Amino acid sequence: KPHTAGCEIKYTIELQDIIQDLFAQEGRGLPKVCIMLEGGESSIDCALNAVRNKNSLLIVRGTGRAAEILCYALDHAKSYERVVGSEIKTVWELGESESRTI
Repeated sequence: KPHTAGCEIKYTIELQDIIQDLFAQEGRGLPKVCIMLEGGESSIDCALNAVRNKNSLLIVRGTGRAAEILCYALDHAKSYERVVGSEIKTVWELGESESRTI
């Protein structure tokens, strides 16, 4: 059976939820952060899921593909609140040489 890009994301999110629930049962919080470097269609789905669930989302500009599409959309939005809500705090921008070293 051929590998389908991004098929693991659903299971990764489920595992993260299980781990987060275990910490919550012990009375300890565990933040969840989605970090987007480059990425494809499934990465956009993952970012959307993070925002909908009020998790942190870090998009690294300068890494290409899906990350660039989302940065472009945020740069050109009249209001961040209309795009993803009021939770956007900071955008970290990498130059071309820095993004190649990640």
